[in-house]
Amino acid sequence: MTLWKKVFFSLAFILLIIVYFYHFADIPHFRYDEGNLIDVPYQLAYHAHFGSAALENGGDQTHYFHIHPPFYYVCLAAVFKLFGYGIEQARLFSMFLAFLTIGCFYFLLREMKVKDKSIYLIGVLSTPLFFVLAKTIRPEMMMALLFILSFLFLVRWEHRNKKLDLILGAVVTSLMMMTHMFGIPVLLLWVYSLLSNKKWKYLLFYMGALVIPTIPYVLWIIKSWDAFTLQVIVDRGVAKIDILQKGLEVIQTTIFSKKVGLIAYALIFFSAIFVLNYNKIRTPLKQFVIWGVALFWLQFLLLPKFNELYVVLLIPLLFLIIALLVNNLLKWRKLLLFICAGMIVVNMLGIAMIMHKYQKYSFHDYEVLLRNNVKFKAETKIMGNFSIIPVFHEAQFTGFQTYNNERSLFKAINEADFVVIDDFTRNNMSVTMNKYVISIKKKISEFYSPYYGSEGQHENNLIEIYQKK
Repeated sequence: MTLWKKVFFSLAFILLIIVYFYHFADIPHFRYDEGNLIDVPYQLAYHAHFGSAALENGGDQTHYFHIHPPFYYVCLAAVFKLFGYGIEQARLFSMFLAFLTIGCFYFLLREMKVKDKSIYLIGVLSTPLFFVLAKTIRPEMMMALLFILSFLFLVRWEHRNKKLDLILGAVVTSLMMMTHMFGIPVLLLWVYSLLSNKKWKYLLFYMGALVIPTIPYVLWIIKSWDAFTLQVIVDRGVAKIDILQKGLEVIQTTIFSKKVGLIAYALIFFSAIFVLNYNKIRTPLKQFVIWGVALFWLQFLLLPKFNELYVVLLIPLLFLIIALLVNNLLKWRKLLLFICAGMIVVNMLGIAMIMHKYQKYSFHDYEVLLRNNVKFKAETKIMGNFSIIPVFHEAQFTGFQTYNNERSLFKAINEADFVVIDDFTRNNMSVTMNKYVISIKKKISEFYSPYYGSEGQHENNLIEIYQKK
């Protein structure tokens, strides 16, 4: 790489890092589901209770299983123990995981003998979905890190046949399965690698290293089997499988998504070129790359739920496919690099739009307004949108979204010392429920805030605060 290219890519990389840190607590908007997800590790860190009154099923859960296994929440609880509780700490943890993912992707590119790695690293960093999830309190960034790390150990194992890579690959895959069940594709790639080389002893060794980290989780499930059955198998419909419906759901959610549509189109386009030129690609282990992408999509024909945000796991593989095409299709090298550069430009414009949209929103200002209007103690019962959990985490908080029937919701409203209604809550609650709050509670304050309870789409968000009469 020439000197001016090194300077250019270095400056671009530094600029992106600065952009990531700019207003990281407010860009993107703190969403209501982040409030839910931040409360579970808070309860674990400060009250030794792995659960949250803000969850579904009437807020009466004694254990938190949900659809996500516990590894992410245990790690975030450790962060809170070490550095204190807050949106900043939780989002910095996500950003730390994102940068680790970029580091692992660099080593994967090096292991695959890719030239000019900088453009592909910048490609991943500049993708708006990666940018948003790197600054969001959700487990997807940990999933992305463990996914690419397990893939890296798989490639290293194929190249060196060292037991250490085998053990580390098994442990990382196991931890990914305990973060989310989307570790299935890379697990299958590991099994395929070991079976195809007829390394039966190593396969048993791998499965043993895979199972050992899951033992505490399995014992926990067995101990609370009724809770696990209710919250995962029944509520999430794990036992119900309709392959045709699932396939249509995945296609519709992905192709027509504003968040991941362009990523999906790029994956289809470059994967098609990869398959059509498969024999021309001389890179060893090329089958793992394309099968990694294919198995990622195929797993959702069986798994209970698909969320478009999970596509973040494929962003590094997308740029790895582009890198292998550039390395091997020399006749098309300049065109492919031009398309890749164009993708980065479009991505940067997308990030600029996100920055422009959210830069005027300050959660700290929102918190000050709420605390000035609601005086509370540890025993105070407060009801509101999940997005205000960080404001009132020291009180007995419960969210409107917690309750799946009106009877339990009416009861919670009756018992609440304060009820906070913002535009997001007002837009999603029934007229009857709104009238009920007004009839049994006394309005003590109202004010406008630009901070909306979900996606930052309101300029004037009306906050109404009601108290027991």
